[in-house]
Amino acid sequence: MIIHAMTASFGKLQNETLTLKPGLNVIHAPNEWGKSTWCAFLLAMLYGIDTSARASKGVLPDKTRYAPWSGAPMSGRMDITWQGRDITIERSTKGRIPMGQFAAYETQSHLPVPELTVENCGLKLLGVERSVFLRAGFLRFSDLPVTADETLRQRLNALVTTGDESGDAETLSQKLKTLKNACRHNTTGQLPQAEGQAAKIQQALQELEGLGRQIDNVKAQQKELCQQEKLLLNHREALAYEASREYRRQLSAAQAKAEMYQEQLKALEARELPPAKELEAKLSQAQGLQEEWEGLQSQAQLLPPPPAQPAPPLPFRSLTGEEAIALAEGDAAAYRRLKDAHPTPSRGHLLPGAGIVLLGVVLLVLRQWILGGAAALLGLAALVGGFYLARSKAQKIRQENRKKAEELLSRYAPLAPEVWADAARDYSRKLQAYEAALTTHAAARQALQEKMGQVQNEIREIGGNQPLSGIIRGLQGDLQLHRDLEEARRRWDAARETAETLRKAQKEVPPPQLPDSLTYSEAQTRQLLENLEGKKHQAQLNLGNLQGRMAALGQREELERQKAQVDGRIALLKDWQAALELSLTTLEAAKQELQRRFAPQISRRAQELFSRLTGGRYNRLTLGTDFGLQVAAQEDVTLHSAQYPSDGTVDQLYLSLRLAVAEALTPEAPLILDDALVRFDDDRLKIALEVLGQEAAQKQVLLFTCQSREESYVNT
Repeated sequence: MIIHAMTASFGKLQNETLTLKPGLNVIHAPNEWGKSTWCAFLLAMLYGIDTSARASKGVLPDKTRYAPWSGAPMSGRMDITWQGRDITIERSTKGRIPMGQFAAYETQSHLPVPELTVENCGLKLLGVERSVFLRAGFLRFSDLPVTADETLRQRLNALVTTGDESGDAETLSQKLKTLKNACRHNTTGQLPQAEGQAAKIQQALQELEGLGRQIDNVKAQQKELCQQEKLLLNHREALAYEASREYRRQLSAAQAKAEMYQEQLKALEARELPPAKELEAKLSQAQGLQEEWEGLQSQAQLLPPPPAQPAPPLPFRSLTGEEAIALAEGDAAAYRRLKDAHPTPSRGHLLPGAGIVLLGVVLLVLRQWILGGAAALLGLAALVGGFYLARSKAQKIRQENRKKAEELLSRYAPLAPEVWADAARDYSRKLQAYEAALTTHAAARQALQEKMGQVQNEIREIGGNQPLSGIIRGLQGDLQLHRDLEEARRRWDAARETAETLRKAQKEVPPPQLPDSLTYSEAQTRQLLENLEGKKHQAQLNLGNLQGRMAALGQREELERQKAQVDGRIALLKDWQAALELSLTTLEAAKQELQRRFAPQISRRAQELFSRLTGGRYNRLTLGTDFGLQVAAQEDVTLHSAQYPSDGTVDQLYLSLRLAVAEALTPEAPLILDDALVRFDDDRLKIALEVLGQEAAQKQVLLFTCQSREESYVNT
């Protein structure tokens, strides 16, 4: 198949076209240009988009990763040549299925190509499944190592063992295995089914035998239960007979009790009592008075004592509040006057002396020298004496004022004169409060005494001078007599009714038919009979169930006939299984023989390519059934793992294997390489391009690269 052109609306590609030619195509472009997108587009055009893929571990499915950036539906076109015919393939989005709409037609005539469908397009054009093409003819830098894919393994196995990948030998082997598995595969197959059927029949036979024994046991149990029931029924008759005798004794006792209660009732009815309602009313009133009297006594006990008269200060004893205030204010004013008074000598004591002196002066003026001098001297003496007399009298007044002030201070001590009036006013307020409290206390006591007097009057109205407690006891005793009378009537009625009931219920019961040795009570006997009935019912159910199970299992003769048929089938299936195992062993031996003849084909071609790519350095290569590679250089004695050489050499090794696999499995399919040669040095890159050029003579090769070396080597 040759691809001529691809037009894509796919990822970053917006209706862009890539034109190709037969042979080797080197597409050189920088990173982010869309090389990997074109490779993914080619796969999508051939095999479609896996719509069931889901994102996992940060890897987006193709339907999401390559959704057109423009928002347009995913679509594309590819012009190819296949089997000598120019064909155009178109895919577009169908509903929610990207690339789900498919069309294939001849490019010139537009006639449809019916052999190509949306499901088989890639398989039909390339001859391999998508997974095989990815691991054989589609090489990317990220997945150069060949991984173990089951489809690829089957094709390689068929190729190296038979020389043909048609798979006939594998198909025959698979059919034989299918037939063998149909006989027995672990716990499935016809043989295990037949053995299971035989085991079930054998189990049914064993169950029939066991059910027969269980039925015999149930019947024996039923017989024993019937015997126990017979004894219990006889015991119940014995209990009924004894109960009838007890009835007669109870009837006699009930009649005697009724007569005794009747005599008690007559004795009580002979006493004359006030009506019960009247007694109850008086008792209620007396109890109410008792509660009220006790409450009043409690109130009397709880009354506070009379208020204490406030102790008056010493100056205010036996004075009223107003008198105390007037006295304190007068004393305070007197004290202030005494403190403020400053008496001076009186001038009256100087007047006689002054007159005498004046007379002496006059006499001297009249030149009565002797009389004038004597009068002057006498006048001066009188003035001196008067002065001392006046000063002595003023000092005496000051002493008297001081004494009066001290007397006032001692009377009001320790109060200061400034607060004497305040103390008197405070005493006046306390005295007024005391008088008000005394009035209130007297009023409360008077009211309480009046209430207590009223209660005592009501008590005397009920019981005279009898104490209230005695009145209550008497009323309670009379009421108790009324209750005793009612109780006597009730007992007599009940005893009479019991006697009548016993008389009516009395019946003649015959003695039991058998001797009775059981000691159960009537309730125990009734319970035992009920339990016994349940056991009989359960035994009958068990018997029916066992008989039903036996009927469901079938007749023993039929089961034994079925067992013989199944045993014969098991023997036949075992013979088939032995024959199939022999056939598989023979086919495997033939397959191993063919493998020894054809297995080196892939390894040999890969070894040739690897030796050439490495300039002859590595000349030995082996490929295991699990695609594990081992290589050796010329100087190596033993083979090494494929991971042993350098990264570039490993890439060349896996490229050799991929080319060998592609030649064997996809001889006509294009060879796609996406940055597969980036780790090749210049010399080995040149050799690789020569090898790819030789491959291009047989098939179309598309080499996508981000380096310019490949394009330079090809164009030189």
